[in-house]
Amino acid sequence: MISLQVDSYRSSPTNQGPDFELIWKHFMASGVLFPAKSGQLDLLLDEMRQGWPILAAAQQDLFRFYYKMKHGQLTNCLSDFLDTGETYLLQHATREGDPLGTLACMYSQALTIGRDRNAGFFGIFSRPENRWPARLSRCFAEALPLNHSSITLWSYLVCNTMESGKALPNSGTEELTDRHADEIIHLANSVMDPVRVRSLGVGRYPLDLRGVNSLYEKAGLNRSRRVFGARRGGELVGMAICYAGKTPMSFSLLCNRVEIVVASNTSDRAKVIRDLVEVAAWAARERGNSLFPVLIAPADTDLALEAGLEDTNRQLSHALFSRESDEGWPSVNNVIYRTYQAMAVRKAGNVPSPYGAPLCAPAAG
Repeated sequence: MISLQVDSYRSSPTNQGPDFELIWKHFMASGVLFPAKSGQLDLLLDEMRQGWPILAAAQQDLFRFYYKMKHGQLTNCLSDFLDTGETYLLQHATREGDPLGTLACMYSQALTIGRDRNAGFFGIFSRPENRWPARLSRCFAEALPLNHSSITLWSYLVCNTMESGKALPNSGTEELTDRHADEIIHLANSVMDPVRVRSLGVGRYPLDLRGVNSLYEKAGLNRSRRVFGARRGGELVGMAICYAGKTPMSFSLLCNRVEIVVASNTSDRAKVIRDLVEVAAWAARERGNSLFPVLIAPADTDLALEAGLEDTNRQLSHALFSRESDEGWPSVNNVIYRTYQAMAVRKAGNVPSPYGAPLCAPAAG
């Protein structure tokens, strides 16, 4: 992990970032870890306490933590981790007090990811009722060229492998490999937008993320992706895309998420979803994971609950942005910069913001 102590728009690596207990305290105080969520994480706290020092020693391309402190306490932070071969997942944007610190962290983060020439995408998960990240994601999408952004709404469910699933997966599923790339892309194109399909990297790097895993293994960690498919009449009609790692890097456990997608014209949809849930639970038990989140289309939520998943009564918006140029995401950097400046002017009380109410409104003149 590289810890970046952010000062305005400048950032520099520090030898040692905040320890896990300080981060946990900040997250509890910021309200991100509400009681139900922290209750779920109780099962994984020991893993996180042991794993975060390993993350702290990892090379900077895997996990980065951006933060601001005041009087020895965290006031703002966010982080990112290498999710797939070319996608970083941004997370944990929290604050106690001034939101300008979070924007400064985000600006530093965007510049850092842009300098990585292998980074082709970055994604942000947020709750749709949280207006600030929703507006910011929308502004990024509006600033970027056409076909460079994607926003998907998911239902966020939970699978407890100690309570659900069979000892072995149903025979109606199979594990997909790189030789199934054309079928995977065909199904993905039928249920996903082009940016999301490209971000899967199918055909560009191994489906199981072995290249990414080799980087994580150097730090004593691992990262993998397994894809299981369900067929009807020989045709691939559903997939469970299972991401996994040795140490939880996300307090929402999105590093270990399963995304279930099913073709819209599937007749026995309930059975397909049940089969995919069962094989995902089996795979999690096989690697020793007791709890993981499942993301599924809101219209399929009831069928997923019938398949044994636990409801969180939450949805997640997943915004995904593809690289704009050799410089990274200059349009995104500009949105963050202008938003920071507008908020700073309003805070100082000097003159009205030239950008108006919308975060992404163009500069006057």
